[in-house]
Amino acid sequence: MRSWNAADGTPLRRHTWFDPQEDPEHDPPHEKQAYKLPHHEVIDGRVRVVWAGVRSAMQVHEQHYKEFDKEPPSFDEIRS
Repeated sequence: MRSWNAADGTPLRRHTWFDPQEDPEHDPPHEKQAYKLPHHEVIDGRVRVVWAGVRSAMQVHEQHYKEFDKEPPSFDEIRS
């Protein structure tokens, strides 16, 4: 894996999903841009969830609710 990966090699655990089209020669991808919705970071050698990543993921999900004419849950606390 490329240098952007953690020393413990956990890019799959730090992201919600990856797009195999971004790096079709490797499974899992070696390219950073293939990984989507990062919500974890390696902190003190351990994979930890981070609030900024969770908040961003929830904002993306809010858009998907609207695509199906559904009312998303209140995210007022998340936006702050």
